[in-house]
Amino acid sequence: LYGLALVATLMDRWEQAEPLLRQTLAQDAGYRKAILLLAILQHRRGEKDLAREGYRQVLRLDPANSTA
Repeated sequence: LYGLALVATLMDRWEQAEPLLRQTLAQDAGYRKAILLLAILQHRRGEKDLAREGYRQVLRLDPANSTA
């Protein structure tokens, strides 16, 4: 599902990516790539507080992540 979400974002179909990312995280809540992509999506929508929490979660799981 994450791969489909990533393809959707690359095609600028962010609205299609969100449910796929949420399904991915329902199966694996610690999937860093999905958390990060969801945070980027939230940031793009202006949901800064939600995005910030997602970035923080990624950094807790992967302190060296330069994107977060």
